[in-house]
Amino acid sequence: MSAVLVAALRAQIAEDERIAEELYKASRLIGYKPNAYGIGGSAAVAFWQRFTPYQMIREAAAKRAVLDAVFEYEAGVDGEIGDCHSAADIAAGRCPFINPDEIPAVVALAEVYGLAALAASGKGEG
Repeated sequence: MSAVLVAALRAQIAEDERIAEELYKASRLIGYKPNAYGIGGSAAVAFWQRFTPYQMIREAAAKRAVLDAVFEYEAGVDGEIGDCHSAADIAAGRCPFINPDEIPAVVALAEVYGLAALAASGKGEG
């Protein structure tokens, strides 16, 4: 089974986290306050109050936790029918009966990044 969508989703979460950490470091420089698209005013202030680096880091951790919980659940179901694949095996596409790119929770989470089309387009087949 394919795990293309899962790999793309994990890569996007890692990229979000990397950007957030860089932004956090940049915003900690003395006398430097980044703003949205290089503009000031109330829109930039509202943007930075809502989308802080810390919030993005927490969001990346939460998304990883959701993925881990989904694959732990699937491993439990797989174990009940006697196949006994681990969560890591299922996430990597090593279970012949569960395509991780077709798990509804994975597809829904991938839609945040516009990645769900990977599974629907067949690029996740393999």
